[in-house]
Amino acid sequence: MDPLNMLDDRISQLEQRVLGTIGSAGAAALRPDSEKLSVLEALSHASQLLNSALSGRDKSLAVMQRISELNRYMDPTFEDSTMTCEAKLEIILSRERELRQDLASLEQAQRLVSTVLDNQNAISSMKAVSGLSGQLEKLTLITIDSVQGVEALNEQAQDLFQRYNSIVKELTRAFMILDEMVTAEEQRAMPKKKVSD
Repeated sequence: MDPLNMLDDRISQLEQRVLGTIGSAGAAALRPDSEKLSVLEALSHASQLLNSALSGRDKSLAVMQRISELNRYMDPTFEDSTMTCEAKLEIILSRERELRQDLASLEQAQRLVSTVLDNQNAISSMKAVSGLSGQLEKLTLITIDSVQGVEALNEQAQDLFQRYNSIVKELTRAFMILDEMVTAEEQRAMPKKKVSD
């Protein structure tokens, strides 16, 4: 097969993948008069639309002409290229304490991770703990039931204490009334002394 035909077939397959058989909304916007375009024709048409939209707009055209410069400024490594080595060194030295603390924290975390991963007992213990989750659920349910039972007993005990207090209060009042009655009867039963004139 001819290399040009192969290339043409590959471009056709690419167009079919990009535009699809029906086409997408974005591809339809690039088509004049809704005719099916190849990728190159669609790109050319988009470029024409962009150029016609920018014609007469000097500020937008100036921005479009400086896109490569804007991309360079937007590059994260752009700052590195404008700074001198001395300035970079000064920034690093000013953050030395923070960097050392970060390094110490990282080393400690690595030691802890390696200790945990190297320790087979810890791993087997973790596996054993995960296997005990069913028993933990049962114990949790038992604990919840026990707490509910204790709360019910507390309510009953409070009710009994209230009854006891009301009985004691009634008995105290009854004894006070009885004491008053007995005192009154004792005073009536006492012989009265006659006062001599």
